[in-house]
Order: sequence, then structure tokens, then C-alpha cells
Amino acid sequence: MAGRRWWQDDSEDADLAELRSRLVGPGATRLRAQGERDLAIRAELLALPYDERWAHPYWASASATN
Repeated sequence: MAGRRWWQDDSEDADLAELRSRLVGPGATRLRAQGERDLAIRAELLALPYDERWAHPYWASASATN
């Protein structure tokens, strides 16, 4: 496609799906194993689509946003 840029290749969706699965799976598991429960939750939140991420109950407490 003539108008496409190098950063708009077809593998972007596959790469994003792989990153999300790593954040939810091994990434969060490793963080929890190291006692980083909050970071594990945040890693899992990064795997969610944007609107779902910010609508998640995690953000309901003021301390979670600081």
C-alpha cells in the first residue's frame, strides 16, 4: 500500500496481542512472586483496551491514582 508508513505494518495487531498476553500472564505472575501486587495489577490493566482500562474499579480509590 503506497500510503502506509513503516510503523503501520500488518504485524502491529499480532505484536499488540502478544504483549497483552505477556502482561496478563507471565508478567503479572512474576511481579506478584516478587511481592509487587500493585504493579501486577497495573500490568494487567495495560493489557485491557483503553476505555476498559480507565473504567476498571482499580481506579476508584484515590491512592491508586497517585
